[in-house]
Amino acid sequence: MFEAIDADLLAEAMAWAATAPTAGNEIFSPRQDDYDHAELILEAYKWHTSRAGGARGAVMLGEEMIDEASRKMALVIAGKGRAAGMTRNAEPFQPPS
Repeated sequence: MFEAIDADLLAEAMAWAATAPTAGNEIFSPRQDDYDHAELILEAYKWHTSRAGGARGAVMLGEEMIDEASRKMALVIAGKGRAAGMTRNAEPFQPPS
């Protein structure tokens, strides 16, 4: 039953997206704050896994633990945002001093 409902909702969203020029981006793109956070995760994880960052595999980013799984999810979100032409509004990652 849930699959049928989800399929119907998806079909309606796709039909609506086909009728409005910017609708596809609104439906299938991440929200700005999700895109910004994904980019932050990618930068932070890249630094923390580098020699300069201590070559660690799991680290804290604020109150959130990030690891390889976080990086992979962030790649998807950031990729969708980039494909939609989004630009980052938040500050870039600043390594701890």
